[in-house]
Amino acid sequence: MVTTDGGRPDTGVPVAGAAAWLPEFDVREYHERVVMLAPEQAIAAVLELPVCPDPLVRALFRLRGFRATHESIGEFSTHHGFLELARTPSTYVFGLAARWRGNPRRAADPQSWRSWQPPGLKIAADFCAEPLGGGRTRLSTETRVLALDPRSRREFRLYWLVVGPFSALIRRRWLRAIETRAARLVQSVSPGRGRRRPRGAGRSRTQPPPLRRS
Repeated sequence: MVTTDGGRPDTGVPVAGAAAWLPEFDVREYHERVVMLAPEQAIAAVLELPVCPDPLVRALFRLRGFRATHESIGEFSTHHGFLELARTPSTYVFGLAARWRGNPRRAADPQSWRSWQPPGLKIAADFCAEPLGGGRTRLSTETRVLALDPRSRREFRLYWLVVGPFSALIRRRWLRAIETRAARLVQSVSPGRGRRRPRGAGRSRTQPPPLRRS
């Protein structure tokens, strides 16, 4: 079992997201940021964010052979074999179940994902938004991977030794990009910001003294 970056806080709320779809796992990765957005705005921002929001992420994707770096996260996940497992205003869950040896196959829908049998892998990932009050939201992303047979488990662990650190970096950069965009949005709508000051407003004017007649 491999985990990174701690875990989702225990808030007493029923389990949701990737944890509900894949309670058992061999690899787990979790990251979070606090953003100044409502939960539904945070999830919308995730799905609309370019999958490569900066040059570093673009380079990492190209190293892995992905060329569609202009797509959004929502478009990229559906165009590269992932299924939308669940979506609410505050949660987006997507996943993959597949086998690559023998007769390669992928799960075609959430029902076949749930019933997927060995050999192969099951992957569940999410973005979850939890309100914290004061206009703040905890935006998190979690990825879980379960190998369904010993050979798949050995092969995936070797793969994850190489890919895992870069996967974590990409997810942190995604959250950072959303945090930055949210901060800019807050600044743009702050009272008094972006308004043009009337000419001469705020400046003191001195009247010339009256002329004296001799």
